[in-house]
Amino acid sequence: MKREEFREKILALTETEKRIKDGSFSDAEFMRQILWNAEKDSNGYYFFSNRKMSVSPEHYDLRFPISSNASGNEFRLIVHTRFTEVPFHYNEFISINYVYSGKLTVSFPDREIVLTRGMLILMNSNIVHSLKMVNEEDIILGCQIQNEYMNQDLLYGLSGTGSVVDFLLKSTLGERSSFRYTVFDFSVDERIRFIFEDMFCEYLSPSLCGQALVQNYLRILFIFLIRSSDAQMTGSPNSHITEMLYYIEEHSRDCTLKKLSEEFNFHPKYISSLLKEKTGKSFSELITDARMKLVCYLLINTDKPIQEIAVSCGYSNQSFFYQKFQESFHITPKEYRKKKIGI
Repeated sequence: MKREEFREKILALTETEKRIKDGSFSDAEFMRQILWNAEKDSNGYYFFSNRKMSVSPEHYDLRFPISSNASGNEFRLIVHTRFTEVPFHYNEFISINYVYSGKLTVSFPDREIVLTRGMLILMNSNIVHSLKMVNEEDIILGCQIQNEYMNQDLLYGLSGTGSVVDFLLKSTLGERSSFRYTVFDFSVDERIRFIFEDMFCEYLSPSLCGQALVQNYLRILFIFLIRSSDAQMTGSPNSHITEMLYYIEEHSRDCTLKKLSEEFNFHPKYISSLLKEKTGKSFSELITDARMKLVCYLLINTDKPIQEIAVSCGYSNQSFFYQKFQESFHITPKEYRKKKIGI
């Protein structure tokens, strides 16, 4: 899909938007159609789960949110419905909302923020808020990112300090973060607008290497977010933490603290304490996590014998391998393979 086609597509009113605009869309219909994929908790807040956001019902005439072949269910893009106000709710996923045109009002229980053209809000999961897009020019492009989609590949090479970097790093490790949200102003930077357009174009009409393109557009977006949050590039080990994690994952079969220290020019004991401080895990735990990730990939995507997979992932001692796998997943490798691919 070309940019011009995408622009025409999002400017045109959908059937739902037409009905809301002319008043023929009742409040009851709004609740059924706009909030079809939400559950209500005991506090009266709506909750949007990954499971429900990954499936669009047939009657839902909006083209978003959808799961693209380019990225699966772990990353979704959405164009929010105009002339609507989504009541207070919270999400199971990380969200990014970009004001393509018009404005977006984001309300929290204790405050309200108005974002105008070119502004963007990055929000952690489980933050109670509401969204208001009441005019025809209010076109809001959103990203819904499951924690599973965040990985070292996505953030490899990104450096810096501050709340945004810390939040992204913890997200890749499956760690909880106190980060809530940050607003960015890209109103004078058309590059962000083009990144969103190109990401949506590839997402909607994926071609060769579509998944890699979508992921790299998101990665470029993160670079701009880190820059905008005034993160400083330095030569400290803090700024290299994502590269260290990537190195561990890429060399998990034979990575040692000595090799890691030689690669990044820091003392092994210092790197060990740094990894523990920043990730909450020891070096050996990170190695195990990286190896198990590779083991699982090979179990699902190849028909190699389990013993051969164990050796190729750095486990020469079969008993030790089975022990570690059982500790990580509470089932055997054979049971894991059967569960995932149904054999």
